[in-house]
Amino acid sequence: MKKSRFHFLPNKLGVSYTVSAVIMTAVTIALVIVASSYAYQLLEQQRGAAEFEVAKESILAFDDALEHVAWQPEAAQSARFTISYGQLELIPGGHFEASDLVVNAYVGTDLTDHPSISTGFIRYSIENKYANFKEGYRSYILGDGNLTVTSGTESLGRALVEQTSGFVNINLDYRVRVMRTSVITVDD
Repeated sequence: MKKSRFHFLPNKLGVSYTVSAVIMTAVTIALVIVASSYAYQLLEQQRGAAEFEVAKESILAFDDALEHVAWQPEAAQSARFTISYGQLELIPGGHFEASDLVVNAYVGTDLTDHPSISTGFIRYSIENKYANFKEGYRSYILGDGNLTVTSGTESLGRALVEQTSGFVNINLDYRVRVMRTSVITVDD
């Protein structure tokens, strides 16, 4: 019986090993690229989520620093925010005069050129691909929904975590302390 030979590769049977090795190498490289791309995206999401958690702690540290200097004229205190994935906004207005709270913001390591910003509240925002709750989510991490405080031990700060379309925000603003000093009962 006569063996049939491939006419396009006569007497070159060793080529199949080379072609197989090239194909296997190309498939391996493609799989490594796909896996590393997926791992990089997952790592970026985890880093963004970690930044969100650190931002919550920084907001609470800022509130502590402000409460520490609130009753001392011309006092200063610092709180640090390190942000890569989100953004920090100092927004004028709020429930008190914006000129009462002046924040000196330093960006980067250049401490010579810094603006003084009068602010009413602070907002940290991050895309919901890094921190995602359900749409319409609202939860207080400091204070509650009341605009006034009646207890002397309760913080004047109010920090709200909420998800809007596309972003998760942490809003820090301040409430007014209300005290009852005396009660007068009048007949008729």
